[in-house]
Amino acid sequence: MKIKFWTIFLITFAIETGITYFLSSQFSVRFIEVIFFTGIVFLITSIYFSGGLPYIKEQQDAKTRAETGFTPFVEPPTIFRRGPFFFASLTFFLIGLIFFILLLTEIFPPVSL
Repeated sequence: MKIKFWTIFLITFAIETGITYFLSSQFSVRFIEVIFFTGIVFLITSIYFSGGLPYIKEQQDAKTRAETGFTPFVEPPTIFRRGPFFFASLTFFLIGLIFFILLLTEIFPPVSL
């Protein structure tokens, strides 16, 4: 089980790094300037698909029940699953946060043109 976890973790981390590198090269900015913002997107995406935002689905179900008056069955509550995809996105976000703080404090100097 550990090998499967770390394999998925590394593949996810590599894909996130590749997407961020592609975006930074397309927008002609440094990689460390983009990593924080893409990390936020990856983290929110992983939380959403891991079942961490059940109130969105519950709100849609309540709206449908209110409009139609039909309740076919009650679904069990959604469980937040913290898997390798979530931990890879969280790690990517935290690394991006550290780089962003270092950029704001100018430990990494701005690029001179």
